[in-house]
Amino acid sequence: MSNGYFGAHRTKLSLDDLHAGLITANHILHHHSVFDAYSHISVRNPDSTDTFFLADTTPPSVISSLSDIIEFKFEDGSPLDTTLSLSGVSERWIDSELYKRFPGVNCVAHSHCVDVLPFCTAKVPLKPVIPSAGFLGSEAPAWDIASAYSSGIFPGSGSSGEKHDRLVRSQNLGAAFAIKFSKTSTSTGFIYSKLSESVSSVTGGHKDKEEQADPDYAVILMREHGFTVAARGIEEAVYMAIYTAINARVQREALQMSESYFGGTIEGSIPEKGGSIKGGKTKVTEEVQTLNAKEARDAWETGRENGWLDRGWLEWKRAVEKNPLYENQVQSDE
Repeated sequence: MSNGYFGAHRTKLSLDDLHAGLITANHILHHHSVFDAYSHISVRNPDSTDTFFLADTTPPSVISSLSDIIEFKFEDGSPLDTTLSLSGVSERWIDSELYKRFPGVNCVAHSHCVDVLPFCTAKVPLKPVIPSAGFLGSEAPAWDIASAYSSGIFPGSGSSGEKHDRLVRSQNLGAAFAIKFSKTSTSTGFIYSKLSESVSSVTGGHKDKEEQADPDYAVILMREHGFTVAARGIEEAVYMAIYTAINARVQREALQMSESYFGGTIEGSIPEKGGSIKGGKTKVTEEVQTLNAKEARDAWETGRENGWLDRGWLEWKRAVEKNPLYENQVQSDE
C-alpha cells in the first residue's frame, strides 16, 4: 500500500510495501471486474522527482513480481531502462502527463469497466447517487479525444497519418487529457496552457500561472473508451475506481426503475399535416435523486475522516490473498 510513502512525513524507506501494494491493487480491481486485461494502475516513485511505476505489459490478474513492474519517466513516458521493448504499453501517457501536471497525484488508474462504459457512450451524466461516491462531486466530466485530434495545437493533429482509435497513445494526447482534470479546461485555457509551455521551454522561465498541485476532478470519463482516476495514493485510487463502478451500476438501475415505474412523456411538436413528432424525445416523469455538490463533498470528507479507504482496502486485499488466481511474490511488512 502507499500509506507512509507520500505526504509531509514519510515513514517508510524500502519500496517493498509500495510495489506489493501496486500488485495487490491490480488484483483487487480485476477481482471486482473493474479491470480487464488492458486496464492499468500506476504509482509515483517517492524516491524520484520524475518517475513512476507501472505494470502494463502484463494483464492485471497475472502480475505477480517486481519483474512485471516497469519504471517510466514523466518527461516523455519512456522507460528508465532503455533496453525494454514496450509494444504492449500503449497508454502510459495518461499517467505520465497527470503526474507531470499535478504534483499531488500519486496514483492513476485507467479502466474499461462495463458498468461505466454506458455513461461514456450514451452521454448520460454520471452523478453521485450514494455517499460512497462523493468524490465524483456534482458529476464526473467527460472528455472526447476527438477534440484533441482536431485541435491543431499539436504537431500532426488532424493529419491523415494520425490514428483515430480513441486511445491515448502519445504524449500530446496525454497532455490534452490531463488538462481536463482542471476546471479551466476550456479551449481557451487549453491553448493558453500550451503556449505558456512553449514560451517557458524556449526562455527557460516559469509558467505564468501558479502550479496546481491537485486536480479539480478525481474521475474523468473518456468517450467511447472508459474512465481514469487521479488519486493521492493506491488505496484511494482503488476505492474510487470500485465505487465509480458501483455508483454507475446503481444509477443505471435507478434510471431504468424510474422509467419503468413512473413512465414518461413524449416532448415535441406534431406538424399540422401530421406525421412524426418533430424533435420528439422521452422525458422520465420522475427524476433519479442524486447528491448535490455539498453533499458529495461532505460525504467524501466524512469517509476519509472515518477510515473508509483503509477499511475497504483490508477487506479487498484479504479476498485476493485467499484467491488462488492471484499471486504476489513481493514481501510486504503489512
